[in-house]
Amino acid sequence: MTAPLKQSIHKVGEINKNKRIWIANQSLTKSFKIGDLLNIDYYFDQRQIEIIKADILSNHSISSRESKAGRTPILDIKNSDVTKLFKDVEKVEVLYYLNRIVIRATKNEKARLERTNKRGLKTAELFAGGGTLSHLFAKEGFDIVFSLEKEENFMYLNELNHTNTRTTILASIEDVHPSDYPTDIDVALVGTPCTFDSKGNIQLTKAMSDFAKGVADEKQLKLLEKKEQNDALVYHALNALAIMNPRTIVYECVEEFSYHAQLLRTILKQRGYHITETVANGSHTNRKRWTLIGNMLRPINLDNLVPESNITIDKLLAVKVEDRKWKTADEIPCFKRAKADARVGDRSKVINEITRTSTFDTHGARGSEPIMKHPTLDLYDKYSNADIVNIHGLDGYKLSHMKSWNRKVLGNGVSDQFTYVARRILDDYKMVS
Repeated sequence: MTAPLKQSIHKVGEINKNKRIWIANQSLTKSFKIGDLLNIDYYFDQRQIEIIKADILSNHSISSRESKAGRTPILDIKNSDVTKLFKDVEKVEVLYYLNRIVIRATKNEKARLERTNKRGLKTAELFAGGGTLSHLFAKEGFDIVFSLEKEENFMYLNELNHTNTRTTILASIEDVHPSDYPTDIDVALVGTPCTFDSKGNIQLTKAMSDFAKGVADEKQLKLLEKKEQNDALVYHALNALAIMNPRTIVYECVEEFSYHAQLLRTILKQRGYHITETVANGSHTNRKRWTLIGNMLRPINLDNLVPESNITIDKLLAVKVEDRKWKTADEIPCFKRAKADARVGDRSKVINEITRTSTFDTHGARGSEPIMKHPTLDLYDKYSNADIVNIHGLDGYKLSHMKSWNRKVLGNGVSDQFTYVARRILDDYKMVS
């Protein structure tokens, strides 16, 4: 195929509610001269106009206007065929050849129209971890067809819980080629790792402060390099989303991530997504997560996302109160440390008096670990991984034989605020189906 002499992109104009192609610049001289006769053909199946120089019989011509720089050639096309071709198109690509011009919807416009018209529930997840986010969506009827995760033990749990997933990729996102992503995706779930965004990362905060002062040591410089690599994950995620071209995007992370997510917001808005954001806890844990939803047709309402629950924690335990092996405070090492640490304090709560626990971390052994207190006795117990599954609203989520990795997945994962996100998206689907 012959390459064009020049290529440009123009906004589609409008006059009296009809679409209009107006090109007034010297680029036209790449193909025609002022006064040249033209034949214009419309190809509706290709969303394309083809303009060819005519010798005698024609239906159009190149006109002109006077300017300080001389006569400017003009191509002005406005009729019902242009309106029919480009009624929902904002920008067109103009290709200039010798004696010929082709005008068509840009590739980005075609992609925008394609994702706007997607109506299914095929769902992909990037940075999937153990698949807790996609588990909540699957429970609501979403079809999880693709998953990307770099940690093998996380992927093991993911595949354990998503046996029908069509494709999984075990790799870092920067190593994945664009051709490896599916293109038939309706919904994309993204949860970039949050370690380097959390305000609880004291070492990183100190490293950034020391770097600003010019006194960062080698260990701190390596930590800052890891943060830079982590920050670049947004770039790779945006590239993957461009390939998958979903109608709806759910992006979640810790609240601190939202303070520097402007690149993400801007690119998604440029691609035509309507953006809404919220910060919410789960129904039964103070695991606060920031959520951004990009949706093509309209904003997804995230107001009052998680309804209040009056179910107390003792009703959610995998092992009932009377069947647990309760201990004194000194018999639980992490609780003993917490009582002695003024920064952490006592994290124990009477389980029949609360509806939310503190946040569970990835280790289960730190002084910040939530501890349950017996309803009537001065006795305590640690929450098991099975307890956390219930508290996070992950009913049906399967745990593996690897207890420490189960806890890492649950500590890195999400809770049931995303059940309500999934339902809001389904409500939007019902409006257009």
